[in-house]
Amino acid sequence: MERGSLLSKYMDRTNPMVKHMGLMIKRYGMAAAPAAPQMFGNAGREHMKKYGTKPQHFAKIAWKTNKAFTGLEQHGGQ
Repeated sequence: MERGSLLSKYMDRTNPMVKHMGLMIKRYGMAAAPAAPQMFGNAGREHMKKYGTKPQHFAKIAWKTNKAFTGLEQHGGQ
């Protein structure tokens, strides 16, 4: 794996992110913020719309991930 940010390697074709970003901007606009967090947030919005996911579901996933990451599950923490 190369160091640094991901770059486009193949200049003989359109970068697939161009289409993705264009569609995202068309649907949700583009805030004056980094693109990556907007992509993840908008993916969450799409999931909510398509499957009826609630913000509480994302909160529980975040809580459980954090709990596992901090090792609380392995050490019997609450």
